[in-house]
Formats: sequence, C-alpha cells, structure tokens
Amino acid sequence: MSNYFKQHIRFSRLVVCVFPLLSFGELLFAQGKQSEEVQDSISAYNTNFAKKIEADKMYNTGVEDFGAKKYHEAIRNFKRAIEIYPDYKNAYLNIGTAYMELKDYEKSISEFNQFIISNPNFVSAYYNRGKAYFLSANYNLAYLDFEKAITLDSTHSNAYYYSGLIDFLNENYQSSKENYTLAIKYQPNFAYAFNDRGSANRKLGELENAISDYSKSLELDSTLAFSFNNRGSCHKQLTNLDKAITDYSQAVQLDPNYYIAYNNLGSAFYEQGNYQEAIAEFDRALKIKPDYTYALNNRGYTKVKLALHLKAIKDFDKAIALDSNYGYAYLNRGIAKELIRDHTGACIDWEKAKELGVKNGKIFFEQDCNK
Repeated sequence: MSNYFKQHIRFSRLVVCVFPLLSFGELLFAQGKQSEEVQDSISAYNTNFAKKIEADKMYNTGVEDFGAKKYHEAIRNFKRAIEIYPDYKNAYLNIGTAYMELKDYEKSISEFNQFIISNPNFVSAYYNRGKAYFLSANYNLAYLDFEKAITLDSTHSNAYYYSGLIDFLNENYQSSKENYTLAIKYQPNFAYAFNDRGSANRKLGELENAISDYSKSLELDSTLAFSFNNRGSCHKQLTNLDKAITDYSQAVQLDPNYYIAYNNLGSAFYEQGNYQEAIAEFDRALKIKPDYTYALNNRGYTKVKLALHLKAIKDFDKAIALDSNYGYAYLNRGIAKELIRDHTGACIDWEKAKELGVKNGKIFFEQDCNK
C-alpha cells in the first residue's frame, strides 16, 4: 500500500467574496409603510452579506493556517466563521479535516457525524469521514462510507481508490484490483492507483501486468521511489536480476533512506552471487534502521555463504532478540551452527523453526535430529 492517503486530504479551497453590500436607501426613501417593509428586508440582506464577508475572512484565515500546518488555529478560525455565519458548510468539513491532520480521529469523525445529520447527501462528508475511519484502522466503517460516497457520486475516483486499499489490506486482491481500475477510469492520471493496482496484480501472480502498472505509475510520476522498488521486486521474481538491480538502485537514489529498497537490492546481488556487494547493501539498510530483522537475517545468511559463520550467528542472534518468533532466523542460525559442528545447537534452532511453521526447519529437524 502507498502513502497516498496522507497526501490527499479533501480540503475546501480559499473563498474570496466579491459581492458588494446592497445600498438602496436613497431609492426607497419616503415611499410610506410599504417602502419601510422593503427597507427592512434590504437591511436584513445587507446584514447577511456583511456577516458572510466577515465569515469569509475568518474562513480564509483558517485555510491559510491549515496550509501552514497550524491546525489548532485553523480550527478556531473555522469555528469563528460558523459563529458568524452558521450555514458555512465548508467550515464544518474543514474542522473535521483539521482534526484528522492532528490525528484526533475521534473528534474528526464526530464533526463529520454532526454535519451528515443535517446534510445527508453531501459526498465529501462521507468521503472524509471514511478517511478518518481508515486512518484509525476502522476499515469496515471506512468501507461503508466510501461505498456511500460512490453511491452519491459514481465517478468518485478517490473513494474507489480507498476501497481498493481496504480490499488489499483484507487480502481481497481481485476486488482490490477492480476498485483501482475504477479509480483509474475516472482519474486516468492517477499514479498511485496504477502503483497499487500493480501490487494487487503481483499478489494475484500476474507479474507482467504488475510491471506494466508500475511502469505507467512511473510514466505519470517518475519520483515515486516505491514504484521503482515494486517493479524491481517483480523483475526479481522473474529472475531478471539486472533489471531488478536497476530499479532498486533508482529507488534508493530517489530516497536515500529507503531501507527496504536497500535490503531488496542486497537480495538481488545475493541472487547474482555477488555476496560482498550484497552485504554492503544490507549494511546500508541497517545503518538506517538497525532493528530491521529482515536485513539482519539476510546479511547473516550471506555471511554463511562467505564461510563467516560466527559473524553470521551474531546477525541471527540480533534478529531473534528483536523478534523471538522469526522462524527463518532460527532456521539459518541452525545451518550456521551445523557448519561449525554445533549439532546440538543446530537441532534446537531447527526444532524452534519447525514449531514456528518453517517448512525447512521441519525437514532438517526430522532428517538430522530426530533419530
């Protein structure tokens, strides 16, 4: 899944009020009782416009605060706009959105709830409440809100996109793919949707389609490091290691802190038999994230290939200390121990790997230890 949802908050734009105040006093002067009644209505109209102009000032200040990430100040100004002009719908919505940015999802949802009571067919309210539910990991309610948004607006590409994200998280990859496809239908330049449909295709085993989607994502936005990383992983699965290395290298060039891509780059070098370069990439991943157990395990196994067994065991020890249920670290530590003639230690590790569901742990333990 991408970071799209962190970057695409629906926010109502700056309002610039250009309506003049009405002033018909001279025209209606001295026309008797009827003219006084008209004068009263015009006065009320003028007063209403004056309030709207003042509310717009507060609202626009709130939008500027929001843009500057001054979310508490933005909320205060949106509330002032509502106090002046209670029918200011965008202000209500933006209060909920500001609370979302503050990660106060409970208040955000509460604001959208209140708004929906009086505006039951307002698409953006359901969409934004759905995002608040999504960000608070309440995926079922989020999905219902995105469905409601789509019912009200069948072309709402972002609602289809978030539905696809939830389907993906729930491992409903075919449905995820279908929702991403609809997001793309209504927003053809939606780079994130192409990337994420690529990931759904990859989960479905459709690697060529996945590569095509990742490539389209990069055609639309060549700065998406994760699309390079994802395409590289497809190339790696297809044993196109040179292409994989090129993509992973581009990913870390775009994002020098992308430890996952460094780990994947190391794995591709390992598959090529370039063990020293592989270790260098695992080192880079661990420099960024020292507790990255996958890189520790991979570096350890690469050291086994270089006959650096004791150093390898230290890497496996660290991985297991960080994650006591990491079955493959037990499996690989057992292999390293067997190679230094610590058969008892190897069997203990393989038995643990077997208990954690690692197939080769079961095989090694039953073949070499259970005699």
